[in-house]
Amino acid sequence: MKLSSSALIAGILLCYTLPASAQDIDRYAAAANMHIWVYAAEGIATRCAKAYPGIAKQIANDIAKWKRADKAAIDRAAILWRQMEAASPRPASEVQEDEMQLDRLWSQLSEQGPQDPPNVGKLRCSAYFADRAGGALRAHRPEVYSALGTK
Repeated sequence: MKLSSSALIAGILLCYTLPASAQDIDRYAAAANMHIWVYAAEGIATRCAKAYPGIAKQIANDIAKWKRADKAAIDRAAILWRQMEAASPRPASEVQEDEMQLDRLWSQLSEQGPQDPPNVGKLRCSAYFADRAGGALRAHRPEVYSALGTK
């Protein structure tokens, strides 16, 4: 399951004074994407581990594998994110919006529908982190990695 973050990214970028070149804008947009992915993964990991303690170790292993594989992109994005924050700190309302987005993602992952198999939330949590560990973000969003200079 993928975090739908286009509106959130647009909102984040509107609050920052970005460099004028298209290349820099791509880098900063990519940094915002990566920041959101890391933020969401960490927040969802906490919720999944609490709800399904039996998969907590696998979640931690999958996050560690993803962060090792994408370390260069994550580190570069973190530097760019800190530069954006220093240039124009985000208002509290945006931080609250991030939390609401995270709550919505958690609801999507954990909601047990009438037609869903038992423990569908556990299955979705496992898949969410296995996808990251398996390189799904890099495969499906190569432009983010390219803009961060980590093809």
